[in-house]
Formats: sequence, structure tokens, C-alpha cells
Amino acid sequence: MFTYFAKKLSGLLALATISSSLSALLAVSLFVMISRARTAGLQDFDLLRYGVTWLLLLTTSIGASRLLSLLSAKAVYKIRTSLIRRILGTSYEKLERAGSPRLYNVLTNDVAILSNAFSDLPTFVFNLILLVSCLSFLAFLSLKLFLVLALAIGGAFLVSKTLIRRLGRLGAKLRDNQDRAVEAYRGMLDGSAQLTVDEARKSFYYQHDLEPQAKTLGDAEITYRFYSDINRIVTVAQIFLLLGIMMEAGRYLGDQAIVMTYALVITYCASPFANVVNLLQLFSNARVSLGKIDSLQIDTEIDPELSVAAPPAWNSIRFSQVEYSYRKEGSETPFVLGPIDLDIRKGEVTFITGGNGSGKSTFIKLLLALHEPSGGTVYIDGTPLDPASRDGYRALFAIVLSEFYLFKQVLGADGKAAANADVEHLLDRFGLGSVVRMANGAFDTVRLSQGQKKRLALVAAVAQDKDIYVLDEWAADQDPHYRKTFYEDIIPWLKAKGKTIVAVTHDDRYFGAADHRLNFEAGRVRNDSASPAARVDTAAQLLSKTAA
Repeated sequence: MFTYFAKKLSGLLALATISSSLSALLAVSLFVMISRARTAGLQDFDLLRYGVTWLLLLTTSIGASRLLSLLSAKAVYKIRTSLIRRILGTSYEKLERAGSPRLYNVLTNDVAILSNAFSDLPTFVFNLILLVSCLSFLAFLSLKLFLVLALAIGGAFLVSKTLIRRLGRLGAKLRDNQDRAVEAYRGMLDGSAQLTVDEARKSFYYQHDLEPQAKTLGDAEITYRFYSDINRIVTVAQIFLLLGIMMEAGRYLGDQAIVMTYALVITYCASPFANVVNLLQLFSNARVSLGKIDSLQIDTEIDPELSVAAPPAWNSIRFSQVEYSYRKEGSETPFVLGPIDLDIRKGEVTFITGGNGSGKSTFIKLLLALHEPSGGTVYIDGTPLDPASRDGYRALFAIVLSEFYLFKQVLGADGKAAANADVEHLLDRFGLGSVVRMANGAFDTVRLSQGQKKRLALVAAVAQDKDIYVLDEWAADQDPHYRKTFYEDIIPWLKAKGKTIVAVTHDDRYFGAADHRLNFEAGRVRNDSASPAARVDTAAQLLSKTAA
């Protein structure tokens, strides 16, 4: 990934490297002037030349800093957007396997670490060039002293490398503990209602999950920080050790002026050397974060602005011998759904029924092409659904699943912000006009009850004017009055508009509102057609009622 972004920012990185190199060479030039003055005497010191060089150093350093800042900002932006695009381009099944706690941790902790690494990369390049330039100057002054210095630096580097490797292992362990902590926090927040009511469970969850995980994470952080501090302290101590070694070596291998120049340059390089070592530690953390990202097995990035596919014309969706198998958590044998043979026809209402764990949700994910069938084929008007046609197929659907996120921005049929007046008309129809209004194409609030949130989600879905509406237990959170309205008014109204509805429901009182009922049991499905006499008004009657 570092190579990938270096290629994307190659032009800016080249400019930053050139300006950093020029700054480093100018700094070395100042050392050369000081060294000559020490050797030849202060009477030969050229103040004008020194001043011009100093001014050039100041100017180029400011320019290099500006380029490095720009490079850092662009690198951080690109790594964040690249990861977002990769997640957007990843299949639902892979995201499901990764789990939201790990994904949240990657998007927060790991993106921050990688962003810091990329933002400090130009600084690393600048300091590295400065060190190389200064060391080259010292080698020019005295090759013998430089060989001693090189051996001492090599030993110091091996010590730092050992500490950085240790920090890398501790960083990986810390990240694993962070993942587990996020999972524990999620349980605390998502299960807040249960923990509030059930004091025994709250106490047990704290004692056996939250508190132990907090302690484990704290211990891992303390250990990591301790070794990080050791690395910093050792780096500073190594500078003084190098100075002592060079003073002793100078007694035998060089004159006083050269030794003092060595001492001056080494002292000047103390900060760049410490910076390089510390950044190597940061890059070690970044490698851990890259490993975490790679472990998610997310796909290559996409361009969301260019990925909108047009829905195909259709009359029926057919499942032919479709199967899907997966291993449930805690189960030794896989759950198998199917084989399924059924048709979803345009303009019809289909209810999905069955007990918990019967395969309803899995079927919905197959219908939405969120999961790939393990066997069999899905056809659209006789044409097999394949990867090339999948995006267009998905564009047929508007969904409100049992677990959903309510976006405030409302889109119209053209994929752009919906007109306020059109959405407010829908808000009134769904009984929300007095609690939610539109502002700049968005709901002015989403802080509502769960039932109202589902109504608002359906308003947003209807505003997009899709062909097929998939609703998972939509009426479960509605009060009895609006539940009746949903089955006897909203569904017939959508059907009268030519829409297809697939709804998961347990409301047997209203089964007559469907053209078909698919009943799932232990992974098998039976097609139970609703009684024609029990169905609601015809489309023509509904249109007349709407007009009235």
C-alpha cells in the first residue's frame, strides 16, 4: 500500500525530495564553512557568503516544509478515501464475515495510524536525506573517524531495530485487545436496555467481560508505552555514547579541529536521528495496521461516482434449485437453505413467513444478491443473473431491513437530492408530517421512535421510486392502528402504482393482503397462495380512493 500511494503522489514526492535534499546540502555547506574557519582561522571566515547560504537554507526549508505539508495532507486524504472506496466495493458477505466491530476499529484506529505514518513520511525523507548528507560530509573530513562512527551507528541501529521489532509484536497484541474491547463496548451499548432491566446480567457482564477486557487492554497499553519510552530513551543515550566514542577515537585518529567538527555535526544530527528512529517505530505500527486491513480481505477500491447501474426491464425473477449453506455460530453442522424454486412477478405482493432460524433472512439476502447461491440459478426474465448484471439487478430494489441505518438525505428517482415538496407529501401520507419536515433535501430530524424511523425509512425508499420493495418485519414496531394502515392502505397503494412488494411478516391476520405467501421451515419453502376473497381492494378502486 505504501508503494501504491507513493506512485499516486510521485510528482509531489519528487519535488519534496529535491527541496529537502537542497536544504540538507545547504546545511552541510554551513558546516563546511565553520570547519574551514576552525582550520584556517577566523580571519578567513566569509560572513557575507555564510549569510547568503543561511538565507537560502531558510528559504528552501520553508519551501520544503510547504511541499511536505501538502504531501502529507494529500496522502492522508488518499488513504482515507481509498479505504472507504475499498469497503464500498467489498461484497456484503465479506463485510458480514469481518464484523462491524473490526471494521469500525480499522476505520478509526488503523486509519489514524496509517494517516500519521503517511503524514510523517515526508519528514522521515527530509531527516534521512539530512543524515546522509551530514554523514557524507564527515566521511569526507576523515575516513578513519567515519569508519569508527559507522560501526558505532551500526551497533546503535541494531539495538533500535531489536526494540522496534519488539514494539511491532506488542503493537499487534495491542490491536487484538482493541478489537476485543470494541466488541465488549458494542455489547454494552447495543444491549443497554437488557443491562438496565437485568441487574444480574449487568453485574455479570461487567465482572466477566468489560472489567477484565479493560484491564487486559490497559496492561497491553502500559507494556507498549514502556517499550516505546525505552526506545526513545535509548535513542537519546546513543547520541551521547557516539560523542564519547568519537572523542576517544579522535585522540588517536584525527586532529582536534576535525574531532570538534564531528562533535558539532553529531550534536546537530541528534534530533534528525531520533526522529528517524521514532518514525521507524511508527512505520512498524503502520505495518500492523496494514496487516489488520489485509486480514479483512476487502476488495479493490471502486469509484462510487461511476458505479451507478441502470435497472433492467423485467417481469419476473425466478429461483431455480437455488441453495445456500453456511455454518451457524456454535453449530457443528451447516444450515442449508433450499433447494428453492419460486417466482417473484412484477406488480405482485409476496409475504415471507416462518419461524426464527427458518431461512427467511437468508432468502432475502439471496433475493437482494447480497449472498451468492451455493447452488442453482437466479433468472431475470429467463436470463441468468451473473456478476456483470448484478449491479443493475440490485438497482431494482428499495429495502427496509430489520437492521437498517436511517440516512437523513433523501434521494429521488434520478439518484439526486429529492425535492422537498415531493417528500413532504409522502411524510403527510405516512403520518409523519407533524414531526418531520424537509430541509435542503434531507429530513430535519431522525430522532424518533423505532416505528416512526421505519416509516421514515419507507418514505425515503418510496421517494426513490424503485420497482421492488423488500421489507423485513416492517410492521413489527408499528402500533395496531398503523399496522392496519400498512396492510390495508400502504401495500395496496404501492401495488396500485405497479410496485412489487416482498415483505417478511408474522401478522397472520393480514395474510390476505398478499398474492402469494412463502412459508419457510427449516430451510425449506412452501408456496401458500392467499385466498382471493380475502384480498384488499383492486388497483382501480385504490386509484379512485387516492384521487379522492
